[in-house]
Amino acid sequence: MNRFKIKAGFDHRLITPYYPQGNGAAERSVGTAMMLIKKLVEGVTEKWDLFVPSAQLAINSKVSKRTNAAPFSIMFGRKLNDFRNYNEENGEKQPLTTEQINQRIAELQNVVFPALHEKTQQSIKIQKDKFDSKHIQRDFPMGSYVMEKIHPNLKGKMDARHEGPYQVVRKTQNGTYVLKNTTGDLMPKNFTASQLIAVDGSTADHNNTFDVEAIVAHKHDARTNKYTYKVKWLHYDDSENTWEPSDNFYSQKCIKEYWHRINQTPIADSPKRTGREKPAAQRRTKRSKHQ
Repeated sequence: MNRFKIKAGFDHRLITPYYPQGNGAAERSVGTAMMLIKKLVEGVTEKWDLFVPSAQLAINSKVSKRTNAAPFSIMFGRKLNDFRNYNEENGEKQPLTTEQINQRIAELQNVVFPALHEKTQQSIKIQKDKFDSKHIQRDFPMGSYVMEKIHPNLKGKMDARHEGPYQVVRKTQNGTYVLKNTTGDLMPKNFTASQLIAVDGSTADHNNTFDVEAIVAHKHDARTNKYTYKVKWLHYDDSENTWEPSDNFYSQKCIKEYWHRINQTPIADSPKRTGREKPAAQRRTKRSKHQ
């Protein structure tokens, strides 16, 4: 392998054992082969090994967008032969001489490989510029307000997409952010910039923001189909319990937990319209603070 590496002029790098994330190019090739084999077997999964040569031939003959050439052509310095019976050809076949083989190898080293390297670098730069244009790493100044992005695997389709708001306390040397909630308590973990989204903090009312210990009851307005919830506040006794509409909650998590505890589902009927109600074109929708 060392001699082949020197002759071919590529950089041989090792990765951590049993850590496939460190070898993305190879894992991507395995994924491509798996996807192609699944299409070829057409449900006959126990005979998958019979389709490996066909999948290998298809991958090796496909022109790569990065190099603008097929892997077979790069490896052997020629095009893939057509599907025909070469035994029926007339004439004596002569193998390549040693001089011809060395000439072909020299052409690969001096012409083909440098051209492929230049083409590859151009493709990598285009891909990098495209990725950077869509993944801008923001910097959140100290004292600004942010919300946490909820990972899709940790929420349902109808759940809130963000949690917060939180205030930025400082940025660590590792590039993560220390946050505090609206009651002034520090969050138990730090957050990366990709986990946060900037919001306007002018609506955050610190003097009238409290932690919810639990929701203990609910009321339903049949006319508007809206719910209000009786809230037990953290560090306050039951005499301080208040009724709050759902729009007053920064997070819907406590509401969701309440319905799960009582094993009920909110009524989903449409609200009843009255003659005094404004037409749909004149009604304004109030945006929830937790969205």
